[in-house]
Parts: sequence; structure tokens; C-alpha cells
Amino acid sequence: AQARRATIATRNTRHFEGLDVPVVDPRRTPT
Repeated sequence: AQARRATIATRNTRHFEGLDVPVVDPRRTPT
């Protein structure tokens, strides 16, 4: 589960690479 979470985090980092949005995992960020 930890490895999968890390993969998701890396994927989000690449997704937000060119955006002006901080890299935040929606699953870990409290609403």
C-alpha cells in the first residue's frame, strides 16, 4: 500500500509539474 501511495504521489507531481498548484495528495489532505 505504501509503494502504491508513493506511485500516486509521483504521478500527481508529474501532473502538476507545469501548473501553479502545489503538489498535494487529495487523499492525504484534510478537507
